[in-house]
This record gives sequence, C-alpha cells and structure tokens, in this order.
Amino acid sequence: IIDDLGRDKLTPLERLNKLRRFEEADRVTGSFTFWSPSTVGINDISTQEYYTHPEKMYYCQLLALDRFKHDFPLLFADNYNTEPEALGAKISFSGSGHDTPMIVEPAMKDRDDLYRLEIPDPFKDGRLPYRIEICRIHHELLGKFFPTSASINAPFSMAVGMRGYETLVIDMLEDPDFVHNLLDFCTEVIITFGKAIQ
Repeated sequence: IIDDLGRDKLTPLERLNKLRRFEEADRVTGSFTFWSPSTVGINDISTQEYYTHPEKMYYCQLLALDRFKHDFPLLFADNYNTEPEALGAKISFSGSGHDTPMIVEPAMKDRDDLYRLEIPDPFKDGRLPYRIEICRIHHELLGKFFPTSASINAPFSMAVGMRGYETLVIDMLEDPDFVHNLLDFCTEVIITFGKAIQ
C-alpha cells in the first residue's frame, strides 16, 4: 500500500485537502463501503467478527484498499446501531454469518425510560470502544498517509434506534415535547462519542 502511494503525485490526504479547497487534484478521490467481508472476497473473517473485532475490521479494509486501489480505508462500521446498543438496544447477527447487525429490540420500550438513561461511556459501553479502537489502529499505522474517515450517528437516526421507527413517528404526533427531549439526549450522546473518537 505504501509503495503504491509512492508512485502517486499526491498522497490521499493531500488529494482530499486539495479537493476540499476546490483546487486541482490529479484525480477525484474516492472510497467505498462494504458491509460484509464476503462481498469483497474475504471469506476467512465472518461478518460478526468484522463488526466486533477492530483488528479484523481494519484488516478487511486494508485488503480492500490494496485490491481495489481506492483512496482510504473506511473506519466506521454499524454506525447507526452502536450508540443505541450502548444504551440497551438488543442487536442480532442472524442468518448465515454474513448478515449485518440489526436492532431487534429498541433501547426504550416506554417514554419514561428516557429519564433513567445516562450518557454511555465511549471507552467502556457496548461496541463504542470497538469503533474508537479502529480509529486508533489507523492513526498508528497509516494515519499520516491516509485521511481518517470516522463517522458518528445523527440525532434522528439514533432516536429511531432508541424507539423504533414507527413508535418514534407516533411519539412525534402524540408527545412532541418527549421527542425534543429524546433528540436533545441523542445529541449529547453523539457529541460525547464524537469527542472520544477525535
């Protein structure tokens, strides 16, 4: 991977910075997301391992980076579910071992549950530490060459994971003040997690 970088006029980080400043770059930068290792021909790591072992997830990203010559590895996985999971949502890896994780039980069954929740610890709770560790590995190994493409949830997406989509829509109609409080809470969780990733 580093040898390939040496043949380019710009490093991926330099290329991305030029494009962000609307300057001429040698080519358009790009990356792609894959949700299961098997989709890029990696069959010795299960999807569940990909979503729970930071070293295996990052290894898959590096293999794809080398094979497909995209500009940087993606450092996020399952970014819609990890915050709700850290707050009690139940996750399932069902099926053949190649299925992505899904929320099968939201974190909050009742609206009053919101007022018993505390901001999760990004370094201890659920799979939040997994996502931070992926960024740490990247920073240590290739961070000076490649952009860091971490990701955090958005308040509404997180609220869906906390309540379920249909239930949240009903909440919006029946109790908008509760939904505002839920979105405020989700925003605080996301800010806390974002600072930990940073």
